[in-house]
Amino acid sequence: MFDFAKSGPKVYAHPVPGYRRERLRIVGRALLTLLILVLLILGISFLDFSAFDDDHPNPTTPLSSDPIPLIQPIPVRPSDEVVLTPGLDIGNLDTPGDALTDDLTQETQPAEPEPEPEPEPKIKGGWQEHKISSGESLSTIFNDLGLSQGLLIRIDKATPKELSLSKIKPGQTFRLKLSDQGEFEELIWVKTPVESLHITPAGDSFDFRQEIKELDKKESQTSGAIKNSLFIDGQKAGLSDGIIMKLAEVFQWDIDFALGLREGDRFSLIYDEYHLNGEKYSDGEIIAAEFVNQGKSHKAIRYEHKDGSVGYYTPEGKSLRKAFIMTPVEFTRISSGFTPQRWHPVLKKWRSHKGVDYAAPTGTPVKAAGDGKIKFSGWQGGYGRVVIVEHARNYTTVYGHLSRFAKRNEVGSLVKQGQIIGYVGQSGLATGPHLHYEIRIAGKHTDPIKVTSLPAAQGIPDREFKRFRARAEELVTQLAMASGERFAQVEKQE
Repeated sequence: MFDFAKSGPKVYAHPVPGYRRERLRIVGRALLTLLILVLLILGISFLDFSAFDDDHPNPTTPLSSDPIPLIQPIPVRPSDEVVLTPGLDIGNLDTPGDALTDDLTQETQPAEPEPEPEPEPKIKGGWQEHKISSGESLSTIFNDLGLSQGLLIRIDKATPKELSLSKIKPGQTFRLKLSDQGEFEELIWVKTPVESLHITPAGDSFDFRQEIKELDKKESQTSGAIKNSLFIDGQKAGLSDGIIMKLAEVFQWDIDFALGLREGDRFSLIYDEYHLNGEKYSDGEIIAAEFVNQGKSHKAIRYEHKDGSVGYYTPEGKSLRKAFIMTPVEFTRISSGFTPQRWHPVLKKWRSHKGVDYAAPTGTPVKAAGDGKIKFSGWQGGYGRVVIVEHARNYTTVYGHLSRFAKRNEVGSLVKQGQIIGYVGQSGLATGPHLHYEIRIAGKHTDPIKVTSLPAAQGIPDREFKRFRARAEELVTQLAMASGERFAQVEKQE
């Protein structure tokens, strides 16, 4: 049965501790309220409300039964009227009349006018110069020169497309000439120490005159020997980097400059230099060169045909240009050569390697070894991204493991020797970035390093051979003299 007695609220014989604390808090609040009320009452008792009571005047003010007389205005003559100005001190009424009049006269005098701002100085006439920095625009340049944007727009509209000022480059210079009245007279765009564009006003438009200074061409010659590398030893011989690169390009079909150089190899060359105002300005073309590599002499003679085309030929009139360049990429080392059996690092088995692997950083440009037509460009099994180029006489070249293709690399498009067709990568079955390069002759794989049957370009035509031969003999004699003099000096120093 349900026990009602047990279901009711519990009653404690003694109050719990929390109950006692609650009573103390209530008492404290009551006392605090009472204290605040007492303070308010005491504060109000000290306030004086008599100023607001009309029946109880201020006791500090003396009482008088006499009425306060009204102040009558003093009549003044029109000549005595004074216009008071702000700031006039009339507190001292005991001042004599003449002194007051003098003070009023001084106070009423108009203030001295502020000096007018000086006009901005006009732009001085004469020449100004501005060197173009990276990131500058024509608008900012014209602002710096003090020229209006309207003038820039007019010049831009009148400028021929091939002379457009939008082709400015950092390091170039603008020279501006203004009249004594600050009017535009001439603008010179100095592109190089040799080439400049002159812009002058002509009525509502402008005249444009292009100036190209004439350079003095001088023939120079030098020789050197290989002890370290072509670049280091070429620089020691006094050659610029540009001429060293041209020397390597001349013999690129016959000499492997990456792996084939040996200590003791020699080179001699005759080349043009261009001078401006008595100082060397730039290098010209290599006229003739000889490179002795591993005991074999290679000679090159530059010849310009009657139709304007230029090429390098042996003294016998054969073209140095071959159907294929020796290496289609600038590489650091050959990571794997042409071999019938090689342990594949990815497949983990023995298989033939029908090409040469040139190790190079990812993104290094890959060039077409020769003129031809693109047969395939895409992904192909273990090759990854690959380009296959067909050449004349049943030659085919393969470029595998590319990271990406060059633009306009469509199947069927024509390519020239040395044209970039892709970039080094490690797509497909590859463990590191490199170019896999193959040469196939009539479908048969051939070692790209040892192939010797590459066809050469056409030589000197018979109708021009007599003229070429006379020039070649002259240059070969100069090369021999340059080489002999150079090495005679070296031996004497040693």
